[in-house]
Amino acid sequence: MIGHPFTIKLEHEQDGRWTAEIAELPGVLAFGQTRAEAMAAAESIAMSAVMDLLAPEDVLPLTPPPPSPGMSSRRGLNVPA
Repeated sequence: MIGHPFTIKLEHEQDGRWTAEIAELPGVLAFGQTRAEAMAAAESIAMSAVMDLLAPEDVLPLTPPPPSPGMSSRRGLNVPA
């Protein structure tokens, strides 16, 4: 399981399958034969949904930007000098 900021609601259905619903993303619902399968499917769908919402310019850069004037860079964060 990956770390994520999502609330995943799991339910065991009468037919034996598991459903996983992401509370923060209405409509994100996944199924699995096991609890772990349903959780993994929900995480995958949630990450895809979030990536689809990001515009290309929202993708995080691989290298940190240079510090702003008057700021020093420590661990990639701009902090007051």
